Amino acid sequence: MPGVGHVIPHTPLAIDFWYVRKCPGTRLFFLSHMHSDHTMGLTSTWSNRPIYCSPTTARLLRLKLQVKEKWIHPLEVGEPSLLPLDDIGKERLTVTLIDANHCPGAVMFLFEGYFGSILYTGDFRYSPSMLREPCLRANTTIDVLYLDTTNCDPNRTLPSRQQATQQIKEIIRGYPNHDVVIGLYTLGKETLLVELAIEFQTWIEVTFERIETLKVLELPDVFTTDRGAGRIRVVNRSGVCRAAVDKWNQEQPTLAILPTSRPLVSLHPMHVVPYSDHSSYQELEEFVFALKPTSLVPIVGNCVPGSLSALIPGKKRHEILVPQSVQRYMLRESESLLRSTAYTRHYYRHVRPLSPKGVVFEQESAEGEMDTENSENDSDCILVTCENDSDCILGLETWETSALSRQSLGHGIDQDGNIMSDDNNSQHTGKENDQHITDCMSNSPKNDSGSSSGSLPELNGEYLNKLENSIIKDLPFAEEDFKNWGLLPRSFVQQFPLCPLKDPDEDDL
Repeated sequence: MPGVGHVIPHTPLAIDFWYVRKCPGTRLFFLSHMHSDHTMGLTSTWSNRPIYCSPTTARLLRLKLQVKEKWIHPLEVGEPSLLPLDDIGKERLTVTLIDANHCPGAVMFLFEGYFGSILYTGDFRYSPSMLREPCLRANTTIDVLYLDTTNCDPNRTLPSRQQATQQIKEIIRGYPNHDVVIGLYTLGKETLLVELAIEFQTWIEVTFERIETLKVLELPDVFTTDRGAGRIRVVNRSGVCRAAVDKWNQEQPTLAILPTSRPLVSLHPMHVVPYSDHSSYQELEEFVFALKPTSLVPIVGNCVPGSLSALIPGKKRHEILVPQSVQRYMLRESESLLRSTAYTRHYYRHVRPLSPKGVVFEQESAEGEMDTENSENDSDCILVTCENDSDCILGLETWETSALSRQSLGHGIDQDGNIMSDDNNSQHTGKENDQHITDCMSNSPKNDSGSSSGSLPELNGEYLNKLENSIIKDLPFAEEDFKNWGLLPRSFVQQFPLCPLKDPDEDDL
């Protein structure tokens, strides 16, 4: 499932968008809730940028993704918070979190600042009580509404969650001697489970992984991991299929229920109930009509039905003027990220790991020669060993004309993989000792940011050949080491499985 996050134009803000290199000017990141399609790209390695979310989502973020606590900044729901938009404290924004009525911790964000007022719903199930929130009740004009359009089909109606819950209860009552299996995703619909537990006076069986989540949510004590302790059992949504249901019924009469708004076929013993945590189309109409935003942006997909667009007044949004302090704030982060990206690319493109030692199984080529790692794209790159004690390995590559590559060149990399500035590298003119090269990026003056803006002289083919030959002479290998000895006999290989846990009954090699 693709990610559904957005970067807000003309601002340093991003919501549910975690690909930092695609938004280098973004400084403040917001997480609406913990469903996987809203956290794509967010991992435990996240650093250097704050994440703003609800307190419940903050706890789940630490539990599920192990994001470091110092980057997580929970904000109280319903209370306006001031956040800086620059380094000097001149520009600020006000952000207010509103309960999204979707899953535990899910919130909407109302942003107010130099850009006007922006309401980002994330995933939400509309309730009339939302319009009574103080931040929306105070005659606030919404310039841009980012709207959850998951159920944006005018021809489809959905029952309320209370009605869907009642429908599930009726199904369970109709089969008093059946066990009940409910298919759910890892987060969401916990209130449904609590209500069923109370209605039928039974424990809800869950997995160990789910019970850890439920502990964080501090729900009523109706859940257990003891198999057979209750009549109702929760499994992952993907685990409910015809084969699984048939297997369960061989052991005990079992009823499977899928509470979802997706249009699936319902056939006993599998029952699909249209229980949805997303707003129906009719609810979206009521919400948009009440807010009357100047413009509307769909969060899911790119299209908005004409009947929904017709509810938007024909007002023109005012032109956004980004303050200079905010521009500098965004630009400084962008330049820093580009330099980091350039260095990373330089490292991985120029420094190659040494070949592994031991037996290597390779296919014979048509000429009977060993395959090599070099290809047409790699032909400009060779390995060079330094004469000094640093024993570094550098790659030489023909100069590229892209601006990003210019930033990456002009630096060397030592044996620990660290970037070395030009001050530590000796100059190279092509007329010096051909046997050893300590720097392939000479005559490159540094700019203010420490990156190179010079150009690297093109190395002609004759010079490269001489250089390669001089390096090969110094390698601790004999010509005999490069001969192709062919493949080991199959009978010999079968005596020594490469994996110690290999099943001898499985297909070999």
